[in-house]
Amino acid sequence: MIRQGFFSTPFAQFENLSNNKFLVVHHTLVEKSEMLDLSLLHRVDRTGDFFSFTYEQVSEATKVIASKMLSAGLTNQKLVPILMTNSFDLILSVLSLWRTGAVPVPLNVHLLKNELEDKINFLNAECTICENNFADYFPSIKKFVTSNTFSGNKLFPNDFKDSGTAVLLFTSGTSGKPKAVPLSYNNLSAAFKTGDSIFKFSKKDSWYLNLPLYHIGGFSILVRAILAGSKVILPESNEFTTLKRNLKILKPTLISLVPTQLKRICEDPTQPNKELRAALIGGGFAADAMLSTASNLGWKIYKVYGSTETSAFITILTPGDFVCKPKSIGKPLNQVEIQIFDARKNVLHQNEIGEIGVKAFSVFKEYFSNTADTSSAFYNGFYLTGDFGYYDTDGYLYLENRRTDLIVSGGENLSPIEIEKVLLQFQNVDEACVFGIPDNKWGEIVVAAVVTKDKRKIDLSALKIFLKRHLPAFKIPKKYFQVEELPKSAIGKIKRSEVKKQFIIFASSHTSQ
Repeated sequence: MIRQGFFSTPFAQFENLSNNKFLVVHHTLVEKSEMLDLSLLHRVDRTGDFFSFTYEQVSEATKVIASKMLSAGLTNQKLVPILMTNSFDLILSVLSLWRTGAVPVPLNVHLLKNELEDKINFLNAECTICENNFADYFPSIKKFVTSNTFSGNKLFPNDFKDSGTAVLLFTSGTSGKPKAVPLSYNNLSAAFKTGDSIFKFSKKDSWYLNLPLYHIGGFSILVRAILAGSKVILPESNEFTTLKRNLKILKPTLISLVPTQLKRICEDPTQPNKELRAALIGGGFAADAMLSTASNLGWKIYKVYGSTETSAFITILTPGDFVCKPKSIGKPLNQVEIQIFDARKNVLHQNEIGEIGVKAFSVFKEYFSNTADTSSAFYNGFYLTGDFGYYDTDGYLYLENRRTDLIVSGGENLSPIEIEKVLLQFQNVDEACVFGIPDNKWGEIVVAAVVTKDKRKIDLSALKIFLKRHLPAFKIPKKYFQVEELPKSAIGKIKRSEVKKQFIIFASSHTSQ
């Protein structure tokens, strides 16, 4: 097994582990595949509802697809947006683009059409790969279709560099502008190695992939599996009933969950299969009681902290440490240095709260086409996360504020400024302040405080209809809070933390809408 240097020799892992199982895919995802040569299926094992593809079989499939991609000009680090839900075709697309030297850019398909279009235009992309239901979205942009072009026996690029961009993922920023994070093959390999120091990934492992591949939490699962020679289980949906059934049938050994999924496990008491050796919990706030309940059900919970910019998790709280330090996010992994900085960039000591800075080989180098945010994101070799926390006297890290204003709901990072801009377009809204409050189901929920122009009571029904036309459902506030004025600083900046305190006081004495 090749544990290091995989990305310096692309697909060597596929050749060395040719007969090992790589993908276990639900039959519905295989049958609707537009990329797979279905003649391959006569050599593919099927057990019940799932097909099992070996590394060699996936390698064969991606060679054919990559040849077609080269004919379509998808090479030389070109950015290729992918509009697909988690699917067999999405994984084949990523691997095939790696063969050609192009860069996959998986997009969040739950965004509105105009949001997707803005991202594609921002990338200056010439071609997209998309599912049928997105085929008519952007008529002016070329779509890659496997049946259109094919010239066999294409020579794949041999100038591969492990410093080249392996994937570009979008993440929300507190400025309201989307940020695109290029991650190199070196970044992904370094993230694998730090995680491997804890979990000792192996060919015997089976990863259950139920996080979206447009999110670093999902994408890093694919990378870890390849580097360790493990198996990836691709279910037909992320529904809780599906997960509950598949735990018994497919017996995964590793899984990543967001708090929303963990809550369902606790509400409908579900024990893990005996083969499951670790459940990574990230994606935002998770109540200590819920983590304790899951642990009592037999789940081996590892609380992790990281971001797109760090290529995956950079700290970990093990099940043993959770007993003594339940509110901590753990300790830094091997080869990860974390310091706490004050506003003047002085390094703080134990129990002093400041901004969390990270230095590691897994940390990205720059935002795509965004020099301003790049320059403000680094200091003295440390990536400044925008998150605030502190170390205790035992060296455990604690998170005080999650990216200051950013809301983490259901595993999604939401920009309050983006939501505020839409609220301000509504007929009678004069000012708006959006923030998150803890919620056992979603991690956090979105709350909007509004000031109306004529001080009259806002028409919530009309407002909700308006928001549904301009925002995807997961960004629409769950609660509303009308005030006469919003607290502001001397320079007129809304004090978001004070607005949040006002809401908490209001909610404790009233039934909020």
